[in-house]
Amino acid sequence: MPLYQLGFEAVETDGERPSDRSGLAQFLVRHSLSLWHAPIVPAARRADPRDTKPKLARTLTFTVDIVLPGRRLRGQAPDERKHHHVAEARKPLPQPTPETQDFWDGMSRGELRLQRCNRGNCGKIYFPPRPFCPECASRDVSAFTASGKGKLHTFVVNYRPAPGFEADAPYAIAVVELDEGPRLMTNLVDVEQSPEVLHVDMPVELAPERVNDEITLPKFQPAGGAR
Repeated sequence: MPLYQLGFEAVETDGERPSDRSGLAQFLVRHSLSLWHAPIVPAARRADPRDTKPKLARTLTFTVDIVLPGRRLRGQAPDERKHHHVAEARKPLPQPTPETQDFWDGMSRGELRLQRCNRGNCGKIYFPPRPFCPECASRDVSAFTASGKGKLHTFVVNYRPAPGFEADAPYAIAVVELDEGPRLMTNLVDVEQSPEVLHVDMPVELAPERVNDEITLPKFQPAGGAR
């Protein structure tokens, strides 16, 4: 039966590594993972008690650099210290593909585009975009403009933002169920990001948020100003 032992140590450095150019203190966390093997020997065949003693098979060591904002490197004189800031990570943006280009073109016009299966008795309306029906696999599908209305299916309020989203925290990560049936993950705007205010089945409507000439995000707001 394999046994694992994990240990680590933190060592503060003084700028000998490239990532210290920002003037922030850097910590190297050296993780060591040791794999031990304990052989299983039946008692009747155990001539030596040491037969069952775990034996070290191998040790893996790896290093992770951790930069702590606000910590300055040792050796900087008070009159030489400068304010250093970690550049705020930019929010990741969707990358349109041939399958999703119609959706993003529609969002640039303030329209929420969905797809519908045209096969006889199927008629499945679906999201995200794809060139075939997820219900019957037919490729006879077409896009149309949805109403942009729906209800809040579920949500969670995030208080620990991902890089690039610090200014938005706290913010709700929501799943909206559209009147046409599909559900999509989104964010809510023009409403307090609080579980005391947000509630399941709350009516919502599309509130496009323009980011640049290519991308407009499908965000939602309470329908008719409802809170």
